[in-house]
Amino acid sequence: MRRRDQWLQWIRSVEREGELIAVALVVLEDRLRQDPSVLRQHGLERADFSAGMLNREGTYVIRVYAEFESGLREAWERAFGETTHPKAVDLLHAFASRCRVPPQRLGDADRVRIFRNLLFFADAATTEKIPLSHVRRYLCRFLSHLPEDW
Repeated sequence: MRRRDQWLQWIRSVEREGELIAVALVVLEDRLRQDPSVLRQHGLERADFSAGMLNREGTYVIRVYAEFESGLREAWERAFGETTHPKAVDLLHAFASRCRVPPQRLGDADRVRIFRNLLFFADAATTEKIPLSHVRRYLCRFLSHLPEDW
């Protein structure tokens, strides 16, 4: 398998894991309606469940972006022989320039980077939320412009 395709597959796998957890949380929510004490036997409370429901998507946005950035950094080193470790924004722009990534694709990937940063470092309530499925789509579209193998 070509390296770019492997990274695309890994990103999709993280998204699918996030979707699996969403389903599991719905099932658990149903179970909690039947037996509110089910979490206590694991040292957890309803508040832990509520936090998991609230933070699941953001957690997986961060994970999908981390996978994407790891792929970019590997390609930076292996495809272009670069030894530097630029900031993510500079890395995006460098790839956009070298690989002729359309401005819309760069803009979408950069919006995801900003969203990820706000989730990770600050209060995400102050920014436009990007659904996990869009995050994956935007980042995979960006990666699709990179060389096929590295």
